[in-house]
Amino acid sequence: MHEYEINETTWNSIQLVNAIKNNDEESVSKLFESAFSPERASEVIRANSTNFVSANEAVNSFKHSLFWVAPIIIKVGASEVLPGTNGAIVPFACPSFLPALSSLFSIGAEIRHLSGLVSHSAITGMNPCEVYEACKVFAGKSKNPSLKFKYQKNETGPGLPELCFAIGTASGFNSKPVVNTAASNNAFKFCQLFQSALQFNIGAKAVQADNVQCMTPMELSEGLYMGIKRWLTVIHETHVFVAVGLALEKAGCYGFKLYIQANEDSPIESIEWSMKTTQIAEARIAEICQWLDGECAIPLEMKRRKKMMLH
Repeated sequence: MHEYEINETTWNSIQLVNAIKNNDEESVSKLFESAFSPERASEVIRANSTNFVSANEAVNSFKHSLFWVAPIIIKVGASEVLPGTNGAIVPFACPSFLPALSSLFSIGAEIRHLSGLVSHSAITGMNPCEVYEACKVFAGKSKNPSLKFKYQKNETGPGLPELCFAIGTASGFNSKPVVNTAASNNAFKFCQLFQSALQFNIGAKAVQADNVQCMTPMELSEGLYMGIKRWLTVIHETHVFVAVGLALEKAGCYGFKLYIQANEDSPIESIEWSMKTTQIAEARIAEICQWLDGECAIPLEMKRRKKMMLH
């Protein structure tokens, strides 16, 4: 290689970054599918779709905005706080958690957030350009200053917990904002206030003390991983995991199908969801798959036979 040449992986990364910034989803897809190193391409997409930097040349400074998500599990009444078929966001009735939210990021960070929750499937349904555009909207730098989410049917059936997310950005001036993981008291206070706000929205349907389980804001990749793991753990508290199926739906996108049963006399139900390597590292997806397989209640040979019967 000539000393001024760059290798194929580096050139692919440069093109991916430019395509994301230019809102060119078609090019992002083609570059990802043709990448010499899909793992590296996924990493580049995850890093660049969730961060937006804008410059202020007048004062020689820049503003760095980080896209964050806070996983929320709702056992009963999720329909009261999630968008319906028209996609309209249901506003928080009592947004008293805002000061506590600001305390979870580095000092001086500017925090912006959506006024309501979005479903898990709405987040996983976003392509990298849409995630990047969301960063720009929150940062006030988008030509289309409104967020639209595709309506997605719920992954779970009636009576099962729902995974949803609060989303927003944290912006720092001349530095990248960070989540203050050491602030355990602030995290506890935020979760308490957020849970109370959501219970207020849900109202009388919130019959259980732990009906809403809230997690603190995280970067998208970590938030999706931790949220999905907690959501499945909550379901596992009341249901046996019978078998799990995994299919590669398209490049970098894995479809999960989990068979569950409330008790021996109950019918076997299934829940389905997708996970993308452009949002979660493939190693993390493999961890969830292995954990699910280990939690399933029947031996491997019986598991294979039962899955054949279920499909």
